[in-house]
Formats: sequence, structure tokens, C-alpha cells
Amino acid sequence: MDFFSFMLRGVLAVCRSFYARWSGLGLALLALAVLAGCNSWDCRALNGAGVRQVQQGRYQVAMAKFQEAIQKDPKDPDGYYNMAYCYYQLGLQNHRQEDFNQAERLYNACLDRAPDHVECHRGLAVLLAEENRKEEAFRLLERWIDRNPTSADAKVELARLMEEMNRPKEAREQLSRALELAPTHSRALAASARLREQSGDTQEALALYQRSLESNPSQPEVAARVASLRGTAGLSAPPGSPAGDTRIVGRSTGTTLR
Repeated sequence: MDFFSFMLRGVLAVCRSFYARWSGLGLALLALAVLAGCNSWDCRALNGAGVRQVQQGRYQVAMAKFQEAIQKDPKDPDGYYNMAYCYYQLGLQNHRQEDFNQAERLYNACLDRAPDHVECHRGLAVLLAEENRKEEAFRLLERWIDRNPTSADAKVELARLMEEMNRPKEAREQLSRALELAPTHSRALAASARLREQSGDTQEALALYQRSLESNPSQPEVAARVASLRGTAGLSAPPGSPAGDTRIVGRSTGTTLR
């Protein structure tokens, strides 16, 4: 055997050993990825099952599903958010402060895991405002904007709160900034349209509502406003008008379960 053949065999032996070690590691990593995927799938399935229970008004059964989802993956924010939503709804039904307190804790647990969670910011802001803690609600949303100044969602939520606090001019300013960042943001367009309609500018309101529907057809309330304004103006509904929305939306918070 010449020296070149000897060295080639040595290199091939090293490569085979290296491949064997790394292929084993690859299989181990793949197994971990599959397990993580199953865990994530389990969480989605449990959250979905809980949402279906909420649809039937069975909050305690839903909460058991959401709690199981949290146990499966304590880092997933949606289980905390969904649990908070249920506690908030129970607080409204039973006029029980402990439920509102638990909802607030869970909303904060969600935000600890997902600092830009839109529905959670909305739900917590509404809870704080309804408890006459309006300054805390504003600080919550303003901190979100400071932390993420390019978030159109954050500006829309602050505008929503300003509108509810009868500050329409400031709300319009926030919505204008949101649309500068995201010109097709459906909620910013719909909120801008609502303010225009309230001020009597129905033509501009209709145009904005229509742009909102073009961006997101699954908005039954916006579709209803378009139909109403077009009817007032003597216009027929455009073909393919949206029929409805299948998402679960909170009765008071306007939030969507995940």
C-alpha cells in the first residue's frame, strides 16, 4: 500500500466516524423537534377545544382546556390570554372582583411571554379602564408604543382607548400615524372611518370602510356599515360583499380568542 492510499483510508475512516456521531445527533435533534412540534400542536388543539366551549358559554370547561394547554407549554402566551378572557367574562357575569383580579394577573402573564400580543393589550386596557384605572390603561399602551414605535397595532389600540375616553382628535392623530406605517391596516381604516362617520363625513367614511373590507373581508360590522352608508347614498352593494366572521369576539373587549 502506497502512502497516498494509506492516508486516503485514514481520512475516510475519520469521515465515517464523524458522520456516525453527527447523524446520531441529527436524529436526536429531529426527535426533539418532533416532540416540540407535538407539544405545540397539543396546545393549539387544547386552545381550540377551549374556544369551542366558550362559544357555548361553558367557561369553566373552557378554562380546564386552557389550563391544560398552559401545563403542556408554559411559555405559550395564548393559553394565559384565553384564561384571562374567561375570568374577565365571569367577572362581568357574576360581578366578582376576584375574577377581574385573576384576569389581570393572567393578562400580565401573557404579556411577559409575548410583549406585542395585540389582543392581550386590548383586553387588559379595557379591564383597567372599566375599573376606573384609565391612567394605567394609557400607560400600558404608551409603554407598548415606546418599546415598539413601528407597531401600527399599538397605535390603533391607543386610538381606540382615546376614542372611548372622548378624545377623538388625539385618536385621529394616532390612527393617521398607524396608517403611515401600515396603509392597509384594516382596523386602523375601520376606526378612521368610524370617526369620519361620527363627524358627518359619510363619503370619506364609506371610502375608508370599503378599503378596510378590501384588506380584510371578514368584518361583519364593517360590512354592515358599508351596506348602510351605500343604502343611504342610493348605491347598490358591490358583488362579493362579505357574509360574516367566524372568529370568537369578546362582547365587551372586542378581543378575539386564540
